[in-house]
Amino acid sequence: MYAGNESLFRELAVHDQWDWSRRHPVVRLGFAKGNFNASGYLHTNTMVQLERIARRAGVPAAYDTAPERFGDLIETLHESTDQRAVVLVDEYHKPILDALGDPAIADANRDYLRGLCGTIKDCDAHV
Repeated sequence: MYAGNESLFRELAVHDQWDWSRRHPVVRLGFAKGNFNASGYLHTNTMVQLERIARRAGVPAAYDTAPERFGDLIETLHESTDQRAVVLVDEYHKPILDALGDPAIADANRDYLRGLCGTIKDCDAHV
């Protein structure tokens, strides 16, 4: 769950725009570890991360594809907590940079991430 660290925001304009007492479910995808220059590794890595988040949140894994599982996770977390989810995607560029030596894989990773991140826009009512 995301609580926020109010002291870090005290001098910023956003401070008064946020209810610091509310906690939100967090979906954090991080792509810092792993070597994404192998075909299919990005999907495997993403599914493992989504499975881990779902398991910790007690959400059953209902889909075999990442965008659908991601969307279901976001929506279910919102519904079960009555708080919109916070989505953090860290090092999203690494799967593309790792594969620059193989343009086909770099392009595939870019397209995969585009589809995955499009899920966030599609779930905007829950984020």
